[in-house]
Amino acid sequence: AFGRKFLIAGVFKFFGDASQFGGPFILNRIVGWAMNYNSESTLSEGFTYVFLLGFFMTTQSLSNITHTNRAVNVGIQIRTAITNMVYKKSFLLSSKSKAGSTVGEIVNLQAIDAQLFQDLAPQLHMMWAAPLQVIVSMTLLYRLLGYSAIAGIVVMGCLIPMNARISLIVRRLQKTVMGLRDNRIQKMNEILSGIRIIKFFAWENSFMEQVNVVREGELTVKKKSIWMRGVHRFLFIGSPIMISMGTYTLYTLSGNQLTPQIAFTALVLFNIMRPPMTQLPGVVTSFLECMVSVTRLVKFLSSEEINPSDVTHRFDQKETAISMRGASWGWDSEGPAFLKDFDLEIPSGKLTAVVGQVGSGKSTLLSAILGDVPKLRGELIVRGSKAYAAQTAWIQNASLRDNILFGKKYNKERYDSVCRVCELRQDIDMLPNGDLTEIGEKGINLSGGQ
Repeated sequence: AFGRKFLIAGVFKFFGDASQFGGPFILNRIVGWAMNYNSESTLSEGFTYVFLLGFFMTTQSLSNITHTNRAVNVGIQIRTAITNMVYKKSFLLSSKSKAGSTVGEIVNLQAIDAQLFQDLAPQLHMMWAAPLQVIVSMTLLYRLLGYSAIAGIVVMGCLIPMNARISLIVRRLQKTVMGLRDNRIQKMNEILSGIRIIKFFAWENSFMEQVNVVREGELTVKKKSIWMRGVHRFLFIGSPIMISMGTYTLYTLSGNQLTPQIAFTALVLFNIMRPPMTQLPGVVTSFLECMVSVTRLVKFLSSEEINPSDVTHRFDQKETAISMRGASWGWDSEGPAFLKDFDLEIPSGKLTAVVGQVGSGKSTLLSAILGDVPKLRGELIVRGSKAYAAQTAWIQNASLRDNILFGKKYNKERYDSVCRVCELRQDIDMLPNGDLTEIGEKGINLSGGQ
């Protein structure tokens, strides 16, 4: 979806990295010109080198700034897209998928996993740019120092397998941390939802102990992950120093003279190698964390959805509002049916009541009409629009009037008509301030029926 924008950012990254290699060439020329300066040398040659050095540095700076700006914008767009996808998917989950996806997991996908993608986007091009910079730097060092540069290559060859092994361990630990974090957030949501009951019965210590057990497990794995990342970063930060020491030592022991022209040029090349080698461990770690998040996102987004074809919507005018022919439903699309072979017609414009014992499937039948329960066979036709008043109301911490209006503009005539049709006048008269009575959190000062 964002490939083109990200590719353009990569082009600027390439130009920025290519420009920085002009510095060592120009510096080599400047030092050589200064060392061999005589009466035949001209100042214009020196000024030319200085101008070219400034040109390469300006090009590098502008290219890197443009790359960062574009990559950050792509990261923000990726995070927004992921948050939106998870939000929309949560409304389409089937009953089977809802049982396997906790609230904590969904919150983590939107808040933490999406943020990982935003953080990775500005650094992701380092995955190819860093090895390229190191290879080019080592090639130039070989041309400058000869076989002495092999010492640096040997040191790098020893460090790469070690870091690769540590990266795999970090990825496994990150996957464990994410699972424990989902569990902790789920427990916290349950505690906050029932905090009043917990306070009434003084159960704080018991629930705190449950959260602390999960938290301690999460911290233990997190500490291991931080230690491994520390070792990972130490090896990469120390690698340029190890490489330069090995290279200079072998070059001197080989009987070569380390002149300022060679030393300064090699030092610049080593400094060019330092950022990619120090940043790469963080990028690799972030990439591995994102791979874990990708697995979690794919699992969630691939979950079974409500089938929109389970309910056939028609808008033709007929005497029957809802009709069922041989319809059967089950909570699992592959499981047995618990509402079997329904043949039912509900007429338009008339009040219809479904009466039955507790647990006989009255609410499930309404959910089936809404399309929230998988249909196994048969036909269900719904004509016109439909509205659903759930058994569990969502009450705002506002006045009764605000809860009825639900954000709509107050129209006294229509408002009074709605209250009359819904038989609310008697209830409103019982409240101390009428419909301006403040309703507490979750409708605490209303009865269940109200």
